[in-house]
Amino acid sequence: MNLSTLGAGLSGIQTSMRNIQKVAHDVATQNIEEKPENIADLSTSMVDLKTSELHAKASLKVIETSSEVMKSIIDIRV
Repeated sequence: MNLSTLGAGLSGIQTSMRNIQKVAHDVATQNIEEKPENIADLSTSMVDLKTSELHAKASLKVIETSSEVMKSIIDIRV
């Protein structure tokens, strides 16, 4: 069970990193001077960036908790 939670945490971090890279690319390639309507796209991208950041932090917390549980199990059995 602990390995599956560790895998879920790692998978979550990888997904978050892919999303962050996509959003960074979207932001970098927008030209607001040419099309003012891109401002709405930029704000959506920033919300997506923050969502990905929170997802990564939550995934990290899953990994940390999994590690703490495993340490507790080892301490109990030793």
